[in-house]
Amino acid sequence: MICGSTLKWATSGSILWGVGEIAGNMPFLQEDVKPLHVAAVRGPLTRKRLMSANIPCPEIFCDPAFVLPSYYEPAPPLKKYRIGVIPHYIDQGLPALSHLQSMEDVRVIDITQKDVPEHKRIYSFIEDVCSCDLIVSSSLHGVILADAYGIPSKWMVLSDKVFGAGFKFQDYFLSIEQGARANHPVTDVKNIDEVVEQVQSDYAQFGRAVANVDGYIKAFPGTTKPLETDTKR
Repeated sequence: MICGSTLKWATSGSILWGVGEIAGNMPFLQEDVKPLHVAAVRGPLTRKRLMSANIPCPEIFCDPAFVLPSYYEPAPPLKKYRIGVIPHYIDQGLPALSHLQSMEDVRVIDITQKDVPEHKRIYSFIEDVCSCDLIVSSSLHGVILADAYGIPSKWMVLSDKVFGAGFKFQDYFLSIEQGARANHPVTDVKNIDEVVEQVQSDYAQFGRAVANVDGYIKAFPGTTKPLETDTKR
């Protein structure tokens, strides 16, 4: 298991390499389950959850999205946007976002990429993110992917529908030693100039996110032989 807030689905045969917890009190679907091996997790809050259940977990933190820039570099975009707004799929369609669709320098990005052929969705999403100078997102991987590609980003909260009360964002920010980024998410996108200022202020304070990618790769629970890939194109 390598991606997402999927810890609750772990079984006794699971090997964990980068997954995270979605909330501080989420039980496993199988009672008293102990994964076969934990190689790395998304952040220290996920580790704390495992350790409290007497499941050994190393202090190796990284989200696998940070590996993507090593494998895929998108071509320069045809159009560059001032800011990209990525609502969590459960926030899509909120009235608070409707005015952004008509703004030429704002790109509202569909986290699901549902209109793109499935095998191209990850590339299309990366390209969308990289077409923006800044990113605000209520989806965790909108923030993480922007951070991985060096694009200033900020967490956005538009509703109380995203499960977990921000736990997974806190977990991630702590993993890159920028825990205070969880303190003041964007909560209003009516004035896009103010949103831009908030993102820029965060980036000036915290700088580029740096994850423990080398440690994460070294912790891979399998072969260390380099794999052939066709994604660097």
